[in-house]
Amino acid sequence: MLVVACATNVFYIFNVEEKRFSEWSQEVGLPAFSSFPKDVTVRPEYPFKIIFNPTVAAQFLIVANNHFVMVDLDRAIPKNVNFVPVNCVGAKQQNKRLSKEGGEGGGGKGGKGGKGGKGRKNTNSNFSVVMKYQNIILADFLAPGELVVVEHPWSGGHLVAVKDRHVYGS
Repeated sequence: MLVVACATNVFYIFNVEEKRFSEWSQEVGLPAFSSFPKDVTVRPEYPFKIIFNPTVAAQFLIVANNHFVMVDLDRAIPKNVNFVPVNCVGAKQQNKRLSKEGGEGGGGKGGKGGKGGKGRKNTNSNFSVVMKYQNIILADFLAPGELVVVEHPWSGGHLVAVKDRHVYGS
């Protein structure tokens, strides 16, 4: 499996052995832009890394400078995404947009629908946008269930001194 992410945060999956798009990409349709949640495709940052979950082959993260998108290929693509944390700027913009559009939320492309607007909860956690981090320079799984995210601080362009250092081993 080869996953190619575009600057619009849309991605395509190729089956390398069969030399064609995967069944997932074919079901989503080409071009896939119109099938993806708007809150994913309008992100101003482009992805720079894709990391796969070591315990579940169908799950991966698409990492950009200020966010990452959690994708599970075994779940339906939702119409709207969940934001982590729920009170971030992206969630507030989404709630404002949904209110203007009539508050329709929930899933799309086979996902469960639901009423949207303020306080709406999308039960489909696929395509969740995590915006807890700023200036991500590295993200990767260390082991099953362990994700490390390294951020570059905005402190004058250099890394700050280590405040607490744990030394492991002898």
